[in-house]
Amino acid sequence: MPHLVIDYADSLAPSLDMDAIMDDLHAAAMQSGLFKETDIKVRAESWRHWRLAGNQAPLAHKHGFVNLHCHQLEGRSDDNKSRLADILMEALKPHCEAAREVSVEIVEITRATYRKHKA
Repeated sequence: MPHLVIDYADSLAPSLDMDAIMDDLHAAAMQSGLFKETDIKVRAESWRHWRLAGNQAPLAHKHGFVNLHCHQLEGRSDDNKSRLADILMEALKPHCEAAREVSVEIVEITRATYRKHKA
């Protein structure tokens, strides 16, 4: 843990350097001091079909969205979760100037229902 999952509008793909974004988010998660480097996983998925404010077309000079979901096991304090959200947002924002909306969400995974298998 954590799993950093980036969702973004595929219309933004030409303006996003996803390798740089993933590297910066990995570094930010490390900087938080909450995780071991080997536990951080980052992945991204573009979305072809989406609506923002009821419209997929560009709105003014900005369009599309970038949303980061940070899935982590439950048990961290609200202060740690808030600080982590701030650190991740600061790492993500500079890469997303073309996006109309950029968001970060900390998602807690319940230990009782989480399973993992390593081969």
